[in-house]
Amino acid sequence: MAELEIEVRPRTELGSAAARRLRRQGWVPASLYGSIGSIPVQVNQKELERLLRQEGARTRVLRLRLVDGGAGGQEGSYPVLIKEVQVHPVTDQWLHVDFYAVPQDRPVRARVPVLVEGLEQLTARGLVAAVLQREVEVECLPSLLPAYVAVDVSRLNAGQHVAAGELKLPEGVHVRSEPEEILVSAVAPRGAAAEEAEAAAAAAAQAPAEPERVTRRRAREEEEEEK
Repeated sequence: MAELEIEVRPRTELGSAAARRLRRQGWVPASLYGSIGSIPVQVNQKELERLLRQEGARTRVLRLRLVDGGAGGQEGSYPVLIKEVQVHPVTDQWLHVDFYAVPQDRPVRARVPVLVEGLEQLTARGLVAAVLQREVEVECLPSLLPAYVAVDVSRLNAGQHVAAGELKLPEGVHVRSEPEEILVSAVAPRGAAAEEAEAAAAAAAQAPAEPERVTRRRAREEEEEEK
């Protein structure tokens, strides 16, 4: 899988007024922190949107390039995780992004999307998959972090399920969600609800929801501070 990249620049002006100006100019205020300390940065809005459309962008380790100097000698390339994206609760405008610079020699925890497999075999027996959890928490070295976790439902009978503790993960990747947490169940739909349930299950398999990591409460607080 190709490495994902994003370019950021240092922010020279801080505060709410400066953040508003940046957004009007097509930039999103951001922070780069972790093993390198803490650096206020800014990212181009269109580039951010392009990145977030990529598979696994919110869970995979990305390559962040800090350019244009002015960062206290810390200009360079860093492996990062997107820790949080703040979105305006009304306009859906990007407000702020947190990039976490990860140490490559220590395990990290992240929430990874659930990808349902084996739906054709399940529906052939008149059953559908009820997706109860769209992501699962794992722990591993950054280089081993998977883009998604596959959950096979092909052999499930009605009433059976797959729990987090039953997942088969690559070597070096460990589940940190509660082992008894149910991810997907097999159910027998009734009446007119059958078609809707099958469509929902198919959509979950084809395009697993990316973890949002959106804090709308904090977004509202920031909006109030800027008034």
